[in-house]
Amino acid sequence: MNEADIFKYLVKPWTDEALLLALSEAFARHDHAAETHRLAQAHKQGQGKLSPEEVERQRLEALEPGITRVRWDTDGSVLLDDV
Repeated sequence: MNEADIFKYLVKPWTDEALLLALSEAFARHDHAAETHRLAQAHKQGQGKLSPEEVERQRLEALEPGITRVRWDTDGSVLLDDV
């Protein structure tokens, strides 16, 4: 795991209610952070600091990390990662 954001530690055995509450809080925290980031980007765009294309690139990169980066071979072909 390259990065982790520990939100809450649940002690075993946890109850279903405690797990559901922790998940609900985590999703709400994530949604709030995403909305804050979106508003900050919109503010920067409004000030002319980010183009609409850059805002979209950052949105796509947040959804699928690495999606906007392409590795090119010397002959111009796209290099695919070995899976």
